[in-house]
Amino acid sequence: MKKARESNYIDSRAVLKREIKSVVVAAALCATPVLYANDELSELSLEQLMNVEVTSASRKTQSLGEVAGAMFVISAEDIRRSGVTSVAEALRMVPGVHVARIDDTRWAVSARGFNDQLSNKMLVMIDGRYIYTPDFGGVFWSDHLPLIDNVERIEVIRGPGAAIWGSNAVNGVINIISRTARDTQGLLLQARGGNVNVSGVTARYGGVTQSGWHYRTDIHKVEENITDSPLDAGNGDFLRQTRTSFRIDSPDLEKSRLSFQGSHYDGNSEEVVELPVFSVDTPFVDVLQNSAKSRGSWLMSNWQYEDSATSSWMISSSIERKSRDFSLGEFAQNSFSFEAQRRLKIGRNHDVVWGLGSRMVDLDFVGRSEMVQELPGYERDYRLYELFLHDEIRLNDRFAITLGAKAQRNSYVDWEYQPNLRLTWLYDEDTTFWASASTASRAPAASERGLRINPAIVLDGFSPTNPSPIPVAISFLGTQDYESESLTALEFGVKGKLGSTFSYDLAAFDFSYKDLLGANLDGVFCQPSGTSVFVDPTCILNDNYLLAQSTFTNNPEGDSRGLELALSWQPTTNWKATGAFTWFDYQLGGANTQTAVIQEDSVVETGVLSEPEKMAYVRSEWTITPEIEFDLVVRAVGESTVYEIDSYVTADLRLEWKPRPGLRVELIGQNLLDDGHTEFGSRILDALPSGVSSSLIGRITWAP
Repeated sequence: MKKARESNYIDSRAVLKREIKSVVVAAALCATPVLYANDELSELSLEQLMNVEVTSASRKTQSLGEVAGAMFVISAEDIRRSGVTSVAEALRMVPGVHVARIDDTRWAVSARGFNDQLSNKMLVMIDGRYIYTPDFGGVFWSDHLPLIDNVERIEVIRGPGAAIWGSNAVNGVINIISRTARDTQGLLLQARGGNVNVSGVTARYGGVTQSGWHYRTDIHKVEENITDSPLDAGNGDFLRQTRTSFRIDSPDLEKSRLSFQGSHYDGNSEEVVELPVFSVDTPFVDVLQNSAKSRGSWLMSNWQYEDSATSSWMISSSIERKSRDFSLGEFAQNSFSFEAQRRLKIGRNHDVVWGLGSRMVDLDFVGRSEMVQELPGYERDYRLYELFLHDEIRLNDRFAITLGAKAQRNSYVDWEYQPNLRLTWLYDEDTTFWASASTASRAPAASERGLRINPAIVLDGFSPTNPSPIPVAISFLGTQDYESESLTALEFGVKGKLGSTFSYDLAAFDFSYKDLLGANLDGVFCQPSGTSVFVDPTCILNDNYLLAQSTFTNNPEGDSRGLELALSWQPTTNWKATGAFTWFDYQLGGANTQTAVIQEDSVVETGVLSEPEKMAYVRSEWTITPEIEFDLVVRAVGESTVYEIDSYVTADLRLEWKPRPGLRVELIGQNLLDDGHTEFGSRILDALPSGVSSSLIGRITWAP
C-alpha cells in the first residue's frame, strides 16, 4: 500500500515538484530585503508585541509580557501573511505544538505529547466556548472551520491550564478569539482555487444600525482534496462544507458590553478506512471508502459589566447541537453551558478572579459496525460543575505570585481539585523570568467507560505482532471504573527583548503523568468456541481466529521533558524573520518509549509516541513595496516512531499583490520541497492516512 502511494506521488507530482522547487530556491536566493520605510505597515514593533493584550492565561486582560507561562499569540496579521486557510494550519507557528495533517478531513494537534486525531489532553475553545467533545474526547477539527478572516488572534498556552479552564487542559489550551462586528464592517468577497482540488468562496458583510448596534454575517463554502488517496483507485478523501455565521455587538455603553454570535455548518466528507469484520469463518479487514456527514449549530451570548475601575463581571452562555453520521454509526450531542466570573482588585496588591460554571451534555450513539458497540451502562448524560479562584499578589514592583485552584465535578468522577502556583520576576524592563508548579487532570471520555472498541485484526500469523498461526482480533472494553488521568508539572522560562529589533521566549518543562490510559489483558480466546488459550492451547488448531480482549484501566505512568524556543528579529520596518525550535522527550514507566509500547500484561496508550523529538521552522516576511509582499517559511519535522513517519523538510510561500485599494491577489504554495509525504497515522477508527502533496493556490480578496 505504501509503495503504491509513493508511486502515485512520483507519477502525478514529479514534474510540478521540480518546477516548484526551482521557484522556491530562486525566491530564497533573491529574497534579500532592502531598506524601505513605510509608516502604514500594519506590523507591530517588538515592544508592542510584548504588550499585546491576552485573556486566556488568567481570565483577565493582561499584556503578553506579564504572563507567567509559556504562551504564544498568533495575530490576525500572522494568519494573513502565512497564507493558511484553517486554524489547524496556523497552529504550526507555535513552538511546542505538533500539527500533522492526516488527510483532507482530519488533523492531529497537540502540545508537549500525546498527539492523535482526538488529542484528549488539549483543550480547544472558540471565544471561551468549549469545542472539546466528552463522548470520544478531543476535537473534530473539520467540524470547526471558522472563517479565517474573522479570527482576531489565537492564544495558545503550552502546559497545564486546568486551574483556569478545568479538566482536559492538561498539556495546553487553544483559545480562538473572534473579531468583533465593529472590526469587520463593509463587504468582503473572497475566492480561491488551485492545481489540486482546492476551492473556496466567502462572502461577508458588516453594518451598523441607527441605534449603534454593529452586526456581521457571512457564508463560507469550501472543498478540499489536497492529499493523495491510499487506495489505488477511487476518489480518496475529501471535504465539502458550507458554513454560515453571524455576530452582533452592542454599542459602546458606559459600563457594559453585550454580544451575540452563532453559526451553522453542513458538510460531508470521505476517507479511506480499514474496518475489521468478525465472522464465524475467518475474519477479514475491509478497506473501503467511508462517507460521513456532519451538521451542527450553536449560539452564544456574552455580557461584560465594569462597575468600577477595580471591579467587573462577565456572564456567558451557549447552546449547541451537532451530529455525525459515518460508517461506524451515528452520534449526536446537545449541550448547554453557563459561566459567570468576577474580577475584583483589593487594595494595591491583590487582583482576584473567581467564578463558577456548568456544562450539560446529552449524548446519543447508535453503532452500525462491529468496530464500535455500546455496552450496558453507557452514560448518555454528561454534567459538569466547577468553581475557581485566583489571586495575583504583587509583592513589589518586580515580583508577583499567583495562587489559584479549580474544583470540578462531572458525571464520571467526583470532585477534583487542580491547584496552581506561579511566580514572576521582572528582572528589568526588557526581561521577565517565570516559574510554575501545577496539577491537571484529564476526565474520562464516555467511550472509555461505555463502549466496546474492536480496532484491528492482525491477519498474518507467525509475525512480530502475532506469534500464533491464526489471525488475532483485538478488542477493548470500556469500564465505569476508569477514572481521570493526572499530571504534575514544573515549568520555567525567560522572555524579553534585546535592543529594539530582537526578542526571544524560552520555556522548559518537566511533566510527570499518572493513571494514564492503559488496558489490562482479560484473556485470549479461540473463536468461535470461546475457549481460553490459557486453559486449552490446542484450541488454535481447531478454531478460526483468536480474540484478545482487554479492559481499559488507569495503569501506565510516564515522564516528559522539553525545551521550546521562539525568536523574532525585525531589523527594518519592511522585513521580519521569526523562528522556533522544539525538543521533546518522553519516557513511559521508566523505559524508553520505543521499547515500552507493551508492558507485561498491559497495553499502553500509543499516542504518547507520536511526537517527533525535534521540530523547527524559519519564517520570513518581506514587504517589498506597499503593494507587494513576499513571505516564506521552511519547516523541519523529525521522525515519529509509532507510526513510522519519516522526518521531512518542506516549505510554504506566499506572494501578494495589491493592484488597487481593497483588492488583494495572492499566490500560495504549500509543501513545496518534495513529491509528497505522510505526516501522521491514526489509531482512531483505523482511517488510513493520506500523503500530503505539493499545491499551488490562488486567492483573490476584495474588501472595498
